[in-house]
This record gives sequence, structure tokens and C-alpha cells, in this order.
Amino acid sequence: MSNNSSNGDPVNGLDYILLYRLIVWGYVGIVLSICGIVGNIITILVLISPSMRTTSTNIYLTALSCSNILFLLIFIPSYSMRYLLGYRLYMTNQPPFAFEILLTRLPTTPVYNTILLSIIYLTIAVSMDRLILVKFPLKAKRILTQRATLITILLIYIFSIVYCIPYWLEQRYLPELKRCYLTNIGKKIHKYTRIYIYIPVVYLIPFVTLTCINVTIIQNLIAKKRRKKSLCGKANKKQQA
Repeated sequence: MSNNSSNGDPVNGLDYILLYRLIVWGYVGIVLSICGIVGNIITILVLISPSMRTTSTNIYLTALSCSNILFLLIFIPSYSMRYLLGYRLYMTNQPPFAFEILLTRLPTTPVYNTILLSIIYLTIAVSMDRLILVKFPLKAKRILTQRATLITILLIYIFSIVYCIPYWLEQRYLPELKRCYLTNIGKKIHKYTRIYIYIPVVYLIPFVTLTCINVTIIQNLIAKKRRKKSLCGKANKKQQA
């Protein structure tokens, strides 16, 4: 009796994991993804209007919205549809179904990582843009030109593509086994790249950079507010005198 219950625990745990993924990645994920796609499309339509597309911030936000849409378009089939269509098959331990086999053949992981990296560094670019506007308001128009903004966006996408090239060589699909396996490059990526390159580039550097930028912006805004108050106080004293 106890042996049966102990043997059944891993199965029950797996069932709960699959149910969690069905609810969160399946139902909730697809609803949020569709709302996100619609919201980003509306954002793009607003930002590309003649009166809005002239500022560097809006150009960055347009590129960021495009990346968000691509990210969600990959998330829906890779996660939401996968568990919505395959939940019952997973529960009954059936062999991979046609849609899952198609997903294993498509290079979703490298494309997914490329778009995710572009989103991260476009977010940094937007924050840097705001920092320049706050810290150097008189020089901002000369620095934040449309040309400089478009070049920065292009460099971010090129960097994201080049950085994720190893992920294209990470796995190979075996038709006879209907599954993917790690190549020698893939094993090295898991052993070295993810620790020494992936974590600094994707997590550490963006986190530290965004923290420093936002702290600097807040400090400058507080300093400007104090200067404004002091100037108003001096003006009031002169009027009273």
C-alpha cells in the first residue's frame, strides 16, 4: 500500500505540473498574449502617426512594440497551443503528436532568444534616451536624432542575432526518433556559455545598467525640483520686498 502511494507521487506531481502549464501557459497565456498583441498594435498605430514619430523615444517604443508582438507570436504556438492541444495526450502518455513534432523541427528557441534579447536592450535604449533628455535637455536634440536612433536600433538587432548564432547549432532533430538531441556545440553552450556569457549579457549587465540609469534619472528629477522650489522662493521674496 505504501509502495503504491510512493510510486504514485511522482506521477501525481507530473499531473499537477501539466495542469499548471495548461492553466497558466495555455488558457491564461493565450488570453494575455492576444491582449498584448492587440495592445502593441494599437501602440504602433499611435506612435507612427506623423505627429508622434518624430521623437527618438517614440521610435524606440515602436521598435520595442514590434519585438513584443514577435515574441508573443512565438509564445502562443510554442507554449499556449502546445498545452491546449496536447494536454490530454500528455496525461495519457501518448507519443508526440503532429503539432509538437512540427515545433521540434522549427528553430523556435534561437528565434525566441534573439527577440527576447532585443527586447531587453531596447528597454535599456529607451531608459538611456530618457536619461539624456533629463540630464542634458539642451543637447538632447543634437544627440537624439532620428538617424542616431535608427542606427542604435539596427545595432541592437544585429547584436541580438549575432549573439544567438550558437543557439542555431545547439540542437539537431532526429526524424527516426522524432526528438531533438544536443550537439557538441550545444553541450558546450550548456556547460560554459550559459554561465559565463548568458547570465552576464541577459541578466547582470541589463539589471545593473537599468538600475544605474533609473537612479540617475530620479536623482536629477529631485535636484531639478529642488532648484525650481528655490528659484520660486527667491522670486516670492523679491516680490514681497
